[in-house]
Amino acid sequence: MKKRFRERWIVNLGLLVIVAVLLSLTLMDKEEPAEAVTTLHDFIPGAITEIRIIRSGKHDIHFQLKEGYWHMLAPYQARAEHSLIKQILSLTTLPAGTLPDNSTLKLADFGLQQPVVSIQLNQHRINFGDSQPINQLRYLELNKKIMLITDQYMKHLKAGSISYIDRHLIPKNKQLQTLNIADKDIDLTQATDMSTAWQSLKANWISHAADKQVQQGIDVRIGLQGDNDELHYIAEQRGRDIVLTNMQSKLEYHLAITAHDSLGLGFDSASKPDINSN
Repeated sequence: MKKRFRERWIVNLGLLVIVAVLLSLTLMDKEEPAEAVTTLHDFIPGAITEIRIIRSGKHDIHFQLKEGYWHMLAPYQARAEHSLIKQILSLTTLPAGTLPDNSTLKLADFGLQQPVVSIQLNQHRINFGDSQPINQLRYLELNKKIMLITDQYMKHLKAGSISYIDRHLIPKNKQLQTLNIADKDIDLTQATDMSTAWQSLKANWISHAADKQVQQGIDVRIGLQGDNDELHYIAEQRGRDIVLTNMQSKLEYHLAITAHDSLGLGFDSASKPDINSN
């Protein structure tokens, strides 16, 4: 009996020692400070309020933060697509591995002598060079330092400038005040669904109207609260799309044909394509 008690006591003592060791290791891990991760934001002080995307042979794309919203200033003047701007800014949060300062390093060896694309955040210019096919990292240069980051942004930086435009028919920070369709004033207090549709609908895609294109269709004029300038669209049908051309910017907003009723666009039903036909 005494032998069994002694063996159990030895086992319990051993378990207690193991628990104490594990507890001490856990406390040691907590006491050790986490290693700081370097990101691009560490090299770009202050809030970012201006962005330029610079590509060889193409127009620069220029954005500026105004009154809490990002606006494209060039090559078009329009509200910017928030989701794409957010993706660009998230670039600064990526971990960045910095190559050691070495006078023998040459920019041409990393594709940085003639960058694939450059992005300027405020006054800080980031040049993008070659990628490493093995680990999917890309070289970049910032403040005369060569770095490596994950290669996940190039497709966005190479996208056409028109894709950065907000696809809403009415800017998100504006409220519909008056609506006139085909010279008829719409009573928005009675047409709440129509008002909501104009306020919320987004085009599937945007294109640029031909320079000498003669616009024919339904005339739409929109007054916005707190804005002296009205929006002027010409709405027309093109195949399976409804196209609203902004007469100020000459941008075409392409929506599905099914949007015509909710927007109050009274196209002749006989001219509408059968969306169920092959």
